[in-house]
Amino acid sequence: MNVWGNIIRDLMKEQRVSQRALAETSGVNRTALRALLAGGACEIGKVQKMLAVLGYKLDIIPIEDFELHKPNPRVARCTRRNRDKYRGIKPNPAWLGEQVEDA
Repeated sequence: MNVWGNIIRDLMKEQRVSQRALAETSGVNRTALRALLAGGACEIGKVQKMLAVLGYKLDIIPIEDFELHKPNPRVARCTRRNRDKYRGIKPNPAWLGEQVEDA
């Protein structure tokens, strides 16, 4: 289940609103509403429309003492090209399909 589906389902039960009524009054496709209530994803705009019909709205509230943590530039990013270096493995030319000279 997703959070929005649970919230909308609880509000529908509380206010005794059917899926059909909510879909018609909010202008959201009934299939999208059913998918949301079944745990699927839904566009935030559709969620806002349904919440507005149920008497609620979404709001952005700043977090007190929030500080953005930036990534440390000194930490090397592990890419496909250099991942073996970080694993402590040195690539063997035979692994890469190259010819290896026999001694």
